[in-house]
Amino acid sequence: MSAVRWLLEPESVWERAAQRLAADPRGLLARTLFIALLGAFAAAGAVELGARFVTTSWNFEFGFRTTPAGPLRPFLPTFVGVLAGPLVLAGALLLMGRMYRLPFRPLAALAVAVQGTMPIYVALLTMWMPAAILLVCIAFIVSLFWWGLGNRRLLGIPAADSQEFLVLALLITTVATQFLGALLSFLLLPPR
Repeated sequence: MSAVRWLLEPESVWERAAQRLAADPRGLLARTLFIALLGAFAAAGAVELGARFVTTSWNFEFGFRTTPAGPLRPFLPTFVGVLAGPLVLAGALLLMGRMYRLPFRPLAALAVAVQGTMPIYVALLTMWMPAAILLVCIAFIVSLFWWGLGNRRLLGIPAADSQEFLVLALLITTVATQFLGALLSFLLLPPR
């Protein structure tokens, strides 16, 4: 299967996830956590590479600073943010599922959130170059499609409610990650 076809027709990804959810939930959990950790680690590595070595050599005005300000390097905040985002989305999917009177299926919500983020993980590998944000924006649009299919396939969201369900879950995720980010920055970098 070509990469473009895999990105635009992820039905086989969700079919395999549904089969694993029914037959081997532990295997699905292990695979999902591995994808989340690998995606976060690879994205953080790409950002660190760009911040330290690549982008300032290409264009100082548009590149990252060679040595980031403050005690944290870009690796740790990127790793935590990319790892936490899908986990918070999974929580939002569970919350929305309760509002839609769906069964409580945390593993299915986690699988939808993490595996639906795979296009973003792939695009984040390019974060070492300045124009990468355009690829990440395109990958986000593709992930919207993936999350919608995953919600219908694994969580049982009716097609008519799928868009509303996803938009509300993403809104909850956005607000929650902003609060969590502010709290973590306060805890990791107390005011001077």
